[in-house]
Amino acid sequence: MTKRLLNMALILVVCAALLPIAANAATVSSGECGDDLTWTLSSSGTLTVSGTGAMWNYGFSSQSRSPFYGNQAILNVVIKNGVTSISDALFVSCTNLICVSIPASVLSVGEYAFFSCGNLKKIIYNGNEEQWNLLEVDSIPTYTIIEFGSCECGDDLTWTLDDAGKLTIDGTGAMWNFENASSTPWYGSRNQIKAVIVQNGVTSIGNYAFYGCTSMQSAEISGSVTSIGTCAFFNCSALRGVRIPGSVRSIGERAFAWCGALYDLKIEYGVQSIGVSAFSNCASLKKARLPGSVTSVALGNSCLTFDPNGGSGTMDSLLYGEPNATLPDSSFTPPAGKVFAHWEIGGEQYKAGSSVYVISPDTVAVAFWKDAPYTVTYDPNGGSGTMEPQGFADPNATLPECEFTPPQGKVFANWQVNGEDYDAGSSVYLISPDTVAVAFWKRIAYTVTYSANGGSGTMDSATVNDG
Repeated sequence: MTKRLLNMALILVVCAALLPIAANAATVSSGECGDDLTWTLSSSGTLTVSGTGAMWNYGFSSQSRSPFYGNQAILNVVIKNGVTSISDALFVSCTNLICVSIPASVLSVGEYAFFSCGNLKKIIYNGNEEQWNLLEVDSIPTYTIIEFGSCECGDDLTWTLDDAGKLTIDGTGAMWNFENASSTPWYGSRNQIKAVIVQNGVTSIGNYAFYGCTSMQSAEISGSVTSIGTCAFFNCSALRGVRIPGSVRSIGERAFAWCGALYDLKIEYGVQSIGVSAFSNCASLKKARLPGSVTSVALGNSCLTFDPNGGSGTMDSLLYGEPNATLPDSSFTPPAGKVFAHWEIGGEQYKAGSSVYVISPDTVAVAFWKDAPYTVTYDPNGGSGTMEPQGFADPNATLPECEFTPPQGKVFANWQVNGEDYDAGSSVYLISPDTVAVAFWKRIAYTVTYSANGGSGTMDSATVNDG
């Protein structure tokens, strides 16, 4: 049998499906292919053969064909360690098959195993070149590349890298934790990775998983992931944006450190802890909001929390990619008759929009207030309840919705200021430091329609006021 060995490079590249990959790679079919061997085919097109021992023998006749004969849904094949043979005519006419991973436990490959697999681009062999030569594989296309490595990245996880640079992690359970970047199975092709998709079913992203993937521009993390490991995305210098779903409880130390292009970071409610320097030296990250679920932010992260200091409401804590932080405007509700004056950090005063050096994960910016130069008080004019006076820093004021309880049978109509009517939400120019906005009311109108109830003719509907 003729061996077709066109490329013996030690590149840990794996191929991926050219068709869209499902968000949750569920099993669509399964069966047996040996006395102690089973197979499953996922909705993403990955066929996995697992167990121990040899495969049953197959042929070309309708009675002896393999269960995979002519199956166009098979895009990638992963044969698990423990399988000792690949039978004759196993993948005949699987014309969409792109990549096959073969473990070193396989001792023989039958004739015509890959006959008429015209799109087979790569075979990944998890052994050495000498072992591969002993298998004497025939019937593969002349352009099929033979590479040495592994397409597994967890006990039940596989990875594929397509020609467009999309690395997909598929399967169920945790990703392995790697000792360093060079121990990841895709290390040899790390510069080809432009996007990472972690499919639903994956529960963790391992330590050093994508360390130094400097061409990666995007990463999609599914809602099944609960942890992101140490240095998982360290120095992914082209990574622009990432959404960390609320399923993630912990982000490891230096997980996204030195991601210099990262500017769009969304951390969803549910994340609880952020490790040491997890987002340090992210020069493009001007700020990211931390949800209230975050209870622990370790050293090496630049983080600001905000104290209303007599005001009311809440402001999300902010995470910065570098220590030079820009202070936001206050979104607290001021005390009655007050307006925001400045922030105070460590006894120093800072205006909103100014820069402050933040090197601690627990830096607190305290809001300070001053008497408002313009105050609007609200008159219920027959209604009931209270509304707090509002302070304004300049004479351009926006009138609020009415919070008074209307008189019986009436609803709010408008505010009146200095004899002029204004709707809620409209702007008014305050000509006095102390202005009164008076609530005006109108009767509730009802529309009455009339039914002939067996009679004939029509009557126009009528509008009547309450009372």
